[in-house]
Amino acid sequence: MLLRTHVAFTWGLLSLFALITGNELTIAWAILVSGTANSLIDKLGHEERVHGRRTIVARSPRTHTPLKASLWGLLASIMISVIAYLTSPGLLNTLIVTSMGPIAGLSHLLLDAFTEHGIYVRQGNHWKRWGIAHMRYDNPLGNGLATLTGIMLVVLVIAVLFHIIS
Repeated sequence: MLLRTHVAFTWGLLSLFALITGNELTIAWAILVSGTANSLIDKLGHEERVHGRRTIVARSPRTHTPLKASLWGLLASIMISVIAYLTSPGLLNTLIVTSMGPIAGLSHLLLDAFTEHGIYVRQGNHWKRWGIAHMRYDNPLGNGLATLTGIMLVVLVIAVLFHIIS
């Protein structure tokens, strides 16, 4: 999926997570965790391979496994939670923002599992690719649905916060 799709979808999930924890302040931090974690996973986990005149961008097991994506997401959220703590001290806020990182990493993998090459899973001594739907990463329908889902989750959270729906 496209990076903007990852960010929108993860933002929706993290906003819902923040709402469930009952701490509205952390919803504002969800977009930063989403953007930072997804960018970090994409930048560190994509390798460029040259085949003739074409350059192909491929995922690597460096970031596209469940454990490693969670850890990279955690690293991103720790950086954000330090800033969150400095601007609005409170252990609960800091813990919630920190716990958003692994969720962001797994959210990234969930969407990548729908693309043509999937994600990496360990089988024995080697990495095997695993996928659900095998769509192209830039598929307009897949990206559109995931982005729309993320936006709808954010709208739902805002509607609950402002008592538009209960």
